[in-house]
Parts: sequence; C-alpha cells; structure tokens
Amino acid sequence: MGIGLIAAAAMIGWSLFGESWQRRVAKKMVSHFEEQQVLNKFLQGVDEYWQDTGKAFDKGADAVEKSFQDYIQHLRELCLNDDKASREYIEYILSVLRELANFFTAIPWKNHT
Repeated sequence: MGIGLIAAAAMIGWSLFGESWQRRVAKKMVSHFEEQQVLNKFLQGVDEYWQDTGKAFDKGADAVEKSFQDYIQHLRELCLNDDKASREYIEYILSVLRELANFFTAIPWKNHT
C-alpha cells in the first residue's frame, strides 16, 4: 500500500510540476510536422504559386502586346484613307498609344523564367 501511495504522490507531483498536456501535445505536433517536412512542402507550394503567377502574367502581357500591335496595324490601314481629318485623328491616337507603350516598356518588370 505504501508503494501505491508513493506512486500516486509521484503522479500528483508530476501533474502539478511537470509539463502541461498542452506543451506535450505541442511538442508532438512539432515533431510530426518535422517528420512530414511540412515547412519545406509549404515553401515549395508558395514558390510554385509565384512561378505560375509570373508565367500567367507573362502570357497575359504577351496577349495584350499582340492585341496592341494588331490595333496599331489596323489604325495604320485606316490612315491610308484620304480623309485628312480622320488621318490626323488616327495619327493622334497612334502617338498616344506609342506614349503608353513607352511608359509600360520603361517599367522594370521582373523576369520570370
């Protein structure tokens, strides 16, 4: 009976002065996360996300550039018209579009490969 009392006292002492259950659970979680390499997988997912985002942006920018060049070509074809007022207006639009193109070209885009 004395051994039982000593064991009970030891358990009570350990529960009062030992690690809390929250700390033990947290340690087990950290250990499990390290075994499963959760941080590495998370960081890899973040890297892949931003690489995919960069590729999608580049595709979108290329599509906008192609559309812009097609529009410029269309305006050039319209400039062949003999109507002087429409020609001057179209030349004005072309100059504005060139300024916009120069503005976007001057922006330091990050190269995504």
